[in-house]
Amino acid sequence: PKGWCCCLCVPQCNPADGLVSRALGKVGDVAVKTLPGKMASLLVWLIIFCVGVAGCAMMTKDFKLEWFFPENSYSKDFIGLNDKYFSQGTDFYFYLGGVDVFAKKDQMDQLTSYIHKQSVIKTSSIQNWWENFRPDATASVPTTASAFYTDIYSWLNSAPQYRSSIIWVDTSCNSENRASCDPTRGIAHSKIASTLKRLGSGTERFETVNGMRKDLNTIFGDDSGKTVFPFSNNFLYWEENGVIDSELTRNLVIAAGVVFMIICMLIPRPRIALIVSLGICMSIIEIVGYMHWWGLTINGTTTINILICLGLSVDYSAHIAHIFKESVGVANDRAVAAMTRIGPSVFHAIFSTLLAVIVLAASNSYVFVSFFKILFLVTLVAGFKGLWLLPVVLSLLGGDQEESAVIPHRQEVKAQDPEVVKPGVSNEARLAEAVNPAWGS
Repeated sequence: PKGWCCCLCVPQCNPADGLVSRALGKVGDVAVKTLPGKMASLLVWLIIFCVGVAGCAMMTKDFKLEWFFPENSYSKDFIGLNDKYFSQGTDFYFYLGGVDVFAKKDQMDQLTSYIHKQSVIKTSSIQNWWENFRPDATASVPTTASAFYTDIYSWLNSAPQYRSSIIWVDTSCNSENRASCDPTRGIAHSKIASTLKRLGSGTERFETVNGMRKDLNTIFGDDSGKTVFPFSNNFLYWEENGVIDSELTRNLVIAAGVVFMIICMLIPRPRIALIVSLGICMSIIEIVGYMHWWGLTINGTTTINILICLGLSVDYSAHIAHIFKESVGVANDRAVAAMTRIGPSVFHAIFSTLLAVIVLAASNSYVFVSFFKILFLVTLVAGFKGLWLLPVVLSLLGGDQEESAVIPHRQEVKAQDPEVVKPGVSNEARLAEAVNPAWGS
């Protein structure tokens, strides 16, 4: 496209040299062709990159399920008041599966002591059947397992609130009709109810739960983590904070490898392909860094958007690099030619994308707000890196290209493409068009 899109079909509205093309040409004459312009451009983008690296180093993993509530919802108000006055957290259970509590009496006492020492657990919320059955850990107990389990079964008659906390091996002991119950077979499963205090961040939540798992494994000597463990349905969402950073890094590396291979196929010039790939990697680092400064964290929602941005950031630089590859002359002229020929299209892509996502800025939804922020960043950072920084770098490292290196390729393409063979045009005119650096414009 040439110039700005105009609603009136008048010749003056679409001049031979578009407004954006002429503006980019003037910018290129300063930023690309002059040494002070190159140094200033590199300095500006070096500062942008350093700020991005600093933000990337301070980026944190965090996610809370309540972020999905709109800011103006009553649920948000309830959560805020709960945090302020009650600090009521998440209800959960310590589950014991297949533990022989008779043989593990000492470990059960350690578990009781451990639960009370946890500052993140509300002491008033603990409903520990073992602690109520054995309030004095030094008291003597029956010497046989059958007598021990019979005592627990008899004690439950005076503490019926704990019946649901114990599952017996003999299933008849768990039913209303317990006439044929044989408690001497032991306890199959049991649980201890507790409530966490309100934890600040998603990372703190994951580290708290993960820390309890490790401690319980140590107490009971179980490396599998399947014998004694804390669990709540909410913990499923907290797990994300433990693995999301490594999964994001792995996926970015895989996606970047695929992108690099595609760039090498579309731009079969190793030096240019490498420059483009490094620019894309820098863009992703800067986007993640500026996400931190804009109040975003690494979580499942933002991870998806970051991976999308890796693909979006390719377009801007790849188009500029492709035209640079096709242009002839010294490196400075080739870089400016890329800016003026394909630059208007890249600029319009940046501008139209910003118009498309700007409407999400006023959203109350965390998903849409985070999508807006990340897409806004990738459009500005990757877009103007391809439109501004890449031509400067190509002018320094892209190298010159003689016309003789391009003419055979253009003649071969023209001979194979019937659309470019115009009726009534002489061979001399076609050859002149092939030599012209503005071929195909």
